[in-house]
Amino acid sequence: KYMDQAISKIHALRNKKPELHISVDGGVNAFNAPVLLAAGANVLVAGGGIFTSADKKSVIQELLIGKM
Repeated sequence: KYMDQAISKIHALRNKKPELHISVDGGVNAFNAPVLLAAGANVLVAGGGIFTSADKKSVIQELLIGKM
């Protein structure tokens, strides 16, 4: 539910202020990153998802490619 609300707000903000940097910090992963970007976010922070992983390189690659 949180992610649905965030996506809705990102989309509305992007439509209202297309020049803004819209950052999402918290809960970003390879599954929702493409959705967040499509909604209009252009800065994603995935610190916890990367640094708590045993295979950081793999997590970073998944974020860059996206997993849907």
